[in-house]
Amino acid sequence: MDNQSLWKKIESFHIGAAGASLSFSQRLARENDWSAEFTDRVIFEFDLHKIVLERAMRRAARPRITSHSNPGRH
Repeated sequence: MDNQSLWKKIESFHIGAAGASLSFSQRLARENDWSAEFTDRVIFEFDLHKIVLERAMRRAARPRITSHSNPGRH
């Protein structure tokens, strides 16, 4: 998955119950006494961290070639 596809997938995901009286971001702002703008920034930063984590997990899952995996090479 390329960066643009991943970002679109993350942007389309919304936390919270459909039909709730307050959205997740509204509740987060209210409970932390944050402005709507600051809350949006916090959520944006969280989304960026999700992308970084997804990329790191993908790299960590790749097989690595070491001298142990190739016994004929020292």
